[in-house]
Formats: sequence, C-alpha cells, structure tokens
Amino acid sequence: MTGTPGPGGAGSAPEPGTPRPPASVACVGAGTMGAGIALAFALGGSAATMVARRQPTLDAAWRRIEESVGLLTGAGRVPSAEREAILGRITGTTDLDGADLSADLVVESVAEDVAAKRRLYRAIEPQLGPSTVLGTCTSSLSLAELASGLARPEQFIGYHWFNPPELVALVEIVPAG
Repeated sequence: MTGTPGPGGAGSAPEPGTPRPPASVACVGAGTMGAGIALAFALGGSAATMVARRQPTLDAAWRRIEESVGLLTGAGRVPSAEREAILGRITGTTDLDGADLSADLVVESVAEDVAAKRRLYRAIEPQLGPSTVLGTCTSSLSLAELASGLARPEQFIGYHWFNPPELVALVEIVPAG
C-alpha cells in the first residue's frame, strides 16, 4: 500500500455500486411526508428543497422540521453542534415554476390521485435535469399508470417511505418499469 486512502477515505471515490446519498433532493409537497423526507435527506448530508403550494403549508413544514431536529438533538441522536448545519441544508419555496428541480432526486408527495400526480409531472418534467430521478411517494397507485406519458419513464420510481421518514430508516424503492 502506498498510503492512498482506502474506500470511503478522504479523496477516494466510492467503490462501484456503493450506495451514496444524492447531493440534492427536491420534495414537491411539504405536508407530513414531504417535510419528513426533506429532513431525512438533510440528516444524511443532502441539500433538500421543499416545494409547497401555499405558504401556511410551508410554514407548518418548517415548524415540524425544527421540532423534529429539537427532539433528535434532545435524545442525543443528533449532536447539538450539527443542528444549524442540518437546518441550513433545507430550503423551501411556494414557487413551483421557479424551484430548482434539476436535483439528483425529485420526490413528490402530493395527494393520492392519479390525475393530480400526472398534472404535476407534466408541469415539472421540463424543469428536471437530464439525470434527475423522479420518485412518487405512493403505496397504492399503479407506477405504470403514473409513468405513462413521461418523457423518461425509466427514471421514474415508486418511493414508499414509512412514517415518520426522519426516524424510520426503511424506504421501499420500486422501479416503474
């Protein structure tokens, strides 16, 4: 060995096939699940943007996130010195058209309604980056039906989070195809 850092060491690239958190995530829908998903990714080191339709929804999401981080800090699961860094990785907006949706991953957590989800996909798809993965937070709708009409259905996944997402380290990921 020459002293070069091994897998995971400073300056080394991850081994091929090694999972890594996305650098950036956008959560379209800032209700209970959207806020929790944004926080879960921020806890893992990702930058997370929440997108809500209304300011009161976004305000409530921020309150839930701050409360959750406080509880995690109080329980010793998050060092208090990291609190501000975690919160600083999360941003929020009510401007869907102006939101940066070129993230590595965009997760929507809107109402369990096929028509509403497909309307949203048509609105946001032009804003997605070329390698962005689009995920839906659903446990009951047909992924094939939701993916139909997408320009890149191969980059569409079902993302079933267990609640609360920031505490339950279990996520079911299902490819649409």
